[in-house]
Amino acid sequence: MKRFYFVLIVILSMSTFLFGCSQKEKDMKNNLDIGIDQAQRIEVTSVKDPNSVLAVIDKKEDINTFIKKLRVNKWNTAEIPSNANKKDIYKLYQKETIKLGDKSNKGEQKLQKVGTITTYKNSSYVSFQTKGLNFNLKVPQDVAEYLSNQSHLK
Repeated sequence: MKRFYFVLIVILSMSTFLFGCSQKEKDMKNNLDIGIDQAQRIEVTSVKDPNSVLAVIDKKEDINTFIKKLRVNKWNTAEIPSNANKKDIYKLYQKETIKLGDKSNKGEQKLQKVGTITTYKNSSYVSFQTKGLNFNLKVPQDVAEYLSNQSHLK
């Protein structure tokens, strides 16, 4: 009888563990949260000259519009074709975190770069980099067109 209870407990534990893992993986696939919605400034630069800013998005309503147009929930991980050429870089900035007890930046917070999105010419692929993580993603065609048009705004 003890053996029966032991086997039952092991089976229930494993099924609970496996169900929890599969649910977490499913949630991750459905919710690709890469933190773009936290951006407070976005700079568009060319790959040819990364120090020259082509456009800046820094108004809250413009940033919200930009984020909505990206439709991040429709992005999927994918391999970028070997013949793809980089085009533009979107640098995402947000205010640095206030640390408890830190009085060095009292009242003023500097913007720090938290991520970059790199687009490719005539392609619906992007690379996203943040905190040492690199993602290669395929975006919907309308998002790719929207991103390619943003570099022409000034």
